[in-house]
Amino acid sequence: MRNPEGYVGLDYIDDGWKFEDYDVSLSDKGSDNTERLTFYFTLLGPDPGWPTEIGWNKSTGRYQEFGDDSTAEHKLFKSELKHPPHRNTAAQSR
Repeated sequence: MRNPEGYVGLDYIDDGWKFEDYDVSLSDKGSDNTERLTFYFTLLGPDPGWPTEIGWNKSTGRYQEFGDDSTAEHKLFKSELKHPPHRNTAAQSR
């Protein structure tokens, strides 16, 4: 997922992973119970993991990932990545 500032909701691009599908849920509140349009993206498959929360950030005027940050004591909107690192680039040549 991307917005005008970069990639949203990821730490890296895995070139060896075959994308399947997402289940998408909508809510009028974020996980912090603040009113905002929020999308929850959960991978479909045997190991879906935790959903990725994407919400409308009024202060930036765009959708951004919302969640835990290792440098913060609470959840917050995360910055986008302009050039995320690639992993499993050898899988691209298959």
